[in-house]
Amino acid sequence: MLIPRLPLDSKEFGQAWNALTNWAKDKTNSRIVRVNSIQGLFEMLNQQDDLKKDFSLTLTELEKEYIPSINARIRKIRNSSRYQSLIVMRYTGTFMANRQQIVSAT
Repeated sequence: MLIPRLPLDSKEFGQAWNALTNWAKDKTNSRIVRVNSIQGLFEMLNQQDDLKKDFSLTLTELEKEYIPSINARIRKIRNSSRYQSLIVMRYTGTFMANRQQIVSAT
């Protein structure tokens, strides 16, 4: 996938993210287009990981279609160390924020 490798400003990045998300969700697209769009979105998280929640919601939505090739790519991504580290950072950040609230409340 070429898009994640291009140097994009924030507007271009948003347009590319939306285009890939729409391609991934569009049931009229071929499965290879959809799978490659999912992979492209995952690679774009390297540049802007604050979209991980949006990406995770997209994966959950796509998983419900029960398409073997799409679900296989989702499993591969979810089993990857990069995805695991994003999840750990998300929950660690939430834990630390909650911990700070508890400490300051006492």
